[in-house]
Parts: sequence; structure tokens; C-alpha cells
Amino acid sequence: MCYGLRWQGSVEDSGALRVIGRGETGWSPSASGAMRGALLRAGLRGEPRARCLDLLACVVADPDSRAVEVLHRAGIDTAPLTARIAESSRHASRK
Repeated sequence: MCYGLRWQGSVEDSGALRVIGRGETGWSPSASGAMRGALLRAGLRGEPRARCLDLLACVVADPDSRAVEVLHRAGIDTAPLTARIAESSRHASRK
């Protein structure tokens, strides 16, 4: 299966992440939801910009997304990844 840079049709809309509006032009609902989620995570820390870890946390939170499928095909188990991100976030919030 080929993974392109632009989202086509309704191939990816797992519904695991709530999407506000129709998303960004050319972005899947999952990608748009992950970006919005990353910004929300940053906002909870009082920061105006999301970090890479914020985005990764939101991407792996959607188990039915194409991105998670790619990670699984690459041999990456997203459950331990999610746990490590959560632990890292807890440590960062204590500083």
C-alpha cells in the first residue's frame, strides 16, 4: 500500500479523535484532529506551540489511523509508545 502526502477521499476517518470542522485542506480528518489535539496539549501547559511529542501522542492515540497502521507495519507497538509518552509528559510537567 502506498502512503501519499495528500489525503484522498474518506479512506481515513476512524472517529477515534474528534475533528473540529472539516480539517485543513489536503489533510485527513485524523491528521487534522492530531494537530488540533497537539495544540490543546500545548495549551494545557500554557505554551502557544505544540511540540513533536504532543503531535506524536495524538497520532498514536488514534489506533485506527493510517499512521498507526504504518507504525505497526514497521514493527512498532504503539501501546508501550503511548505509555512512554505519558510518562515523559508527567516528568516534564513536574519541572
